Amino acid sequence: MGPLKPGTLINGRFVIEALSASGGMGTVYRAHDRTTGSAVALKVLERTRSSEARRMHGEAELLKQLDDPGIVSYIGHGSTEQGQFYLVMEWLSGGPLSELLRRGPLSIENALSVGLCAAQALGAAHARSIIHRDVKPSNLMVVDSEPVRVKLVDFGIARPVDLSTFRKTTVGTPGYLAPEQARGGRRYDGRADVFSLGCVLFECLAGQPAFVADDVLALMAKIALEDPPPLAELRPEVPAAFSELLKRMLCKEPQDRPADGNAVLAELKRLSSVIRTGGRKSTPSPFELTTTTLTHHEQRVVSILLAAEAEQTLVGVGEAEVPDSLQSALSPFGAELRRLAGGALACVFSGALASDLAARAARSSLLVASLRPRAPVVVATGRAVTGGRLPVGEVIIGLRPCSTLRARAHTSRAACGWMSKPRGSCRPASR
Repeated sequence: MGPLKPGTLINGRFVIEALSASGGMGTVYRAHDRTTGSAVALKVLERTRSSEARRMHGEAELLKQLDDPGIVSYIGHGSTEQGQFYLVMEWLSGGPLSELLRRGPLSIENALSVGLCAAQALGAAHARSIIHRDVKPSNLMVVDSEPVRVKLVDFGIARPVDLSTFRKTTVGTPGYLAPEQARGGRRYDGRADVFSLGCVLFECLAGQPAFVADDVLALMAKIALEDPPPLAELRPEVPAAFSELLKRMLCKEPQDRPADGNAVLAELKRLSSVIRTGGRKSTPSPFELTTTTLTHHEQRVVSILLAAEAEQTLVGVGEAEVPDSLQSALSPFGAELRRLAGGALACVFSGALASDLAARAARSSLLVASLRPRAPVVVATGRAVTGGRLPVGEVIIGLRPCSTLRARAHTSRAACGWMSKPRGSCRPASR
């Protein structure tokens, strides 16, 4: 079916005015509401697949429950004469936060305003046991380009917290997933949204995402294994209380984060009063910076192995545990193992000479390839800054599943011949 033409009347009430945007799920039109005289956003499902229709119908039913000024307002839903499902929401002038962030980081006050609006919206959803599951800059609309007016949109993959079908649905957007989502966990709650909001606010203040990699699998590994860069180093003028709140929001374990959106909102309100009274984090002296660096951070060489499942997709299937066969096979090599979404596996090797690490990782890759013969496997060796967590650092940034290793008869010879450049540029070593 082609796009709806201007002047088309939907359900005797909504008159199509212009095409606004289109995406994988459907097309959004600006329309005129004859009943109220207001402009509305009318989203039409172009395809008639039952799964997509259920998803869009679920979004409509959830929005009906969420009457909050921080969430896009529901107006109605139904089917066109051609049988296309449609959802009508309030029209929001302005653009997504992602467009604003392309110009650079926000001021501390504007970042705080974004956080207040988003936390209020999430608090309203969490109070009704609804998890958004896809909090990101493009789903936060900056109304009239004013960061003090931000609304949360797109509840297409939102679900009630007690629903047991998370494993069958898309887990969210890479770069803003909570670790429990990146690990492929089946169950999670509003604290997953808290982590995602922490990623958004980090980007608002730092001018860069909290987690960066060149490949989706590598990105999920960083989220599951590594802490983001210290905000104090990227933006020293951010108040210490704000940095500390973001640090807790971005904790790997859900129980270490604020409980839900309302808990974040309460802390942001207290922080707002401090900022309005002129409270700022003072820039640390050179001595303090040096002491912190020497005490808490150490630069090491590490190797990392990533192994995807064949035809891996971003679907939250399986649990976070590593299969026993892989665990027992890799334990002699001293690898720290983590399961990622879709059955992918991340192994980190550290605490030895670079040549030894690379050899251990390469031999491990042959074992993994023998257990997963159709799955891409990649190994890289490079530098990492450690601070108490599994070290991955820059070595994982450029990792790509660029080669599938097969088990060979002479394992040791193959392992010694497989090396990689720092920053994840993988190649067979010259002999």
